[in-house]
Amino acid sequence: MSIHCKVLSLYKKSRILRWIPVLEAEPKNNDPGLLWLSDDATRLPEACLSGPSGPWRQLPTVRILCPTSFCEALLLLLCRDYCAVKGHEFGTRGMWETMARRQVRLNRPLRAGFNEAWEAPVDFYGRRMRTRDRKPGPRVSNLRRHLIATGEILPEEIPEVDEYAMQ
Repeated sequence: MSIHCKVLSLYKKSRILRWIPVLEAEPKNNDPGLLWLSDDATRLPEACLSGPSGPWRQLPTVRILCPTSFCEALLLLLCRDYCAVKGHEFGTRGMWETMARRQVRLNRPLRAGFNEAWEAPVDFYGRRMRTRDRKPGPRVSNLRRHLIATGEILPEEIPEVDEYAMQ
């Protein structure tokens, strides 16, 4: 019996991460503040067991999200799926909490509004500052409202939410 699954999808343009430029072979779209090349040994950490896979030297080069872009993408998806009835948020939430616990170094400042939602779990999980005012949930909820108000999360993208869980 064989199981067929999609391991990696490559797109020229994301419908969700709209701030990322069109991924075509234009040098102006190689902004290291947004994207890195998969074979860039100067930016990517070396491979290690149970850790990063290192630069992909033997494979064709693709553009990948840099740490900060990946963090922003996780926060956007977490905000979009926050308290979804079908539990869409749990995959992104797990990655977000893991990044916070490991205190992943970002390569540039986060975009406006994202920093508070990022720092709360870094403090809560990574630095063990477990006080009521540092809980991540309310900060994610605030960022979610901001992203919806500014049109970064479109109404048609929002899944059905559990109103009780949002309180």
